[in-house]
Amino acid sequence: MLSWSMVVIRGDKACDPRLPHCSQSQSGGKKVCDPYWLIPGKASDCSNPSAKKLISVDPDSVSISPNPIKLPGCFTISMKANIQQIDGPKNFFAKVEYTWGKVPQFNTLACQNASSNGCDGYGNNCYYCDICNSLQKLDQSGSKNTITSQFKKMSCPEKAGPYDFKREFCFNDFSDLDKDNNCRFDFLENGNNDKGYQEALESLRSSGFGTVTAKFTLASNATGEQIEKKKTKEAQLEATIERELESKRTENNWAVDDQQYITFRDWYIKKRKDTWHKQDYLPWLLYYNQVGCITVNFDVCDKQPVPATSGANALQCPSK
Repeated sequence: MLSWSMVVIRGDKACDPRLPHCSQSQSGGKKVCDPYWLIPGKASDCSNPSAKKLISVDPDSVSISPNPIKLPGCFTISMKANIQQIDGPKNFFAKVEYTWGKVPQFNTLACQNASSNGCDGYGNNCYYCDICNSLQKLDQSGSKNTITSQFKKMSCPEKAGPYDFKREFCFNDFSDLDKDNNCRFDFLENGNNDKGYQEALESLRSSGFGTVTAKFTLASNATGEQIEKKKTKEAQLEATIERELESKRTENNWAVDDQQYITFRDWYIKKRKDTWHKQDYLPWLLYYNQVGCITVNFDVCDKQPVPATSGANALQCPSK
C-alpha cells in the first residue's frame, strides 16, 4: 500500500584502501564496495494535529528486519494501517525527507533528478505526485531498473478497512546510481547540491557512525476544487508574466522577431509556473491534504554493529 524510498549513501570519491568505505578487492573485474550497516529504531507518528486522519498507521506495528540491515543487501518492512475512508480519486502523493543528525543542512538538500515541476527523483526532499497511477504505469512499463522494478505489484487501497503491508526490498546492485563503479553515487560527483551529502560522508568517516531520520509524509491528491483553484492560479500567473514581458519588450526595445519572442515567452512562463508548483503548490498541498506521517530513526555504521553495553538485544556502532 505505502511505497517507501530509501537511498543510502555509501562510498567515497576514490577507493583508497586507507579509507573505511571502499575496498580495492575485485569481483569479476568490478570493485567491491564495503557495506554499510543500519540499526533501525522505533517508528513514531509525525502527523500534523490538523491532518485528515484518513489513514492511520500504528507506529508500534512498524517493523524493519533484519536488525542490523547490511547494505548492499535486503530488508523487509511491515506495518499495519487502517483506511478510514477513500473519497474522490483513489490516489495519493507523498514526500520523503531525510535528516542527518550531525549535518544540519542535510535536511535542505534538493531532490536529485526531479522533474522541472518538482515531482519524482531520488534522494532527499522528493515529492511523488501521483503514487497510485505511477505504480500502475510502472507495472505496465516492463522496466528492468534494479531499484524501481522492486515497486512493481504494489497497489493503492481501493476501499476502507484494515491493511497489512509487508514487503522485502533488495539493494544488491547500485549500478544505476554508480555507473562508473567507484563506490560513490554519481549524483555526488556532479558538483551541484551535494555539500550536505559530502559532509555526512565526512562525519561518518571520522566517527564511524551517524543517525538518519527518515520521514514519509502521505497526502491525498488534489480534489476537483483544488485542481480548479490551481488552474486559476496558473492562468493568473501566466497573464501577469505575459504583461511583464510585453512591457519589458517595449521599454527595452528587444531586438527579436515575433517568433523568437513567443518561443522565449513560452519557455519563461513554463519555468515560472514550474517554480511556483515546486516551491509553493506542492508544500501547501502536502500540508493541507496530509493524511499521515511516519518517521523512523536509523543508526548508520561503517562497521558491523556490536551488542550495546546497555539494553537487552540492543546494538550499537563499534567505536573507532
